[in-house]
Amino acid sequence: MSRKLHSPPRRNRHLESAMRAKGMTGAKLAQSTGLSVVTISKILNGRVPRFDTAFRIAEALDANPNALGFDREEA
Repeated sequence: MSRKLHSPPRRNRHLESAMRAKGMTGAKLAQSTGLSVVTISKILNGRVPRFDTAFRIAEALDANPNALGFDREEA
């Protein structure tokens, strides 16, 4: 039986950069969006957020959701 190897998730570098530019930590972003720190962490680690979540994050960072890497499909 062969085992399928999974590649590790890709960090969302666009979101990390936008957070750094605004001086926001994951905890601060979570607080300003009403999302959990766990949710922010999952998104930073490559999970694609739901449409409404992407807009909440973008609004908190004063950014376009597409500029935060939310328009890209994971390979």
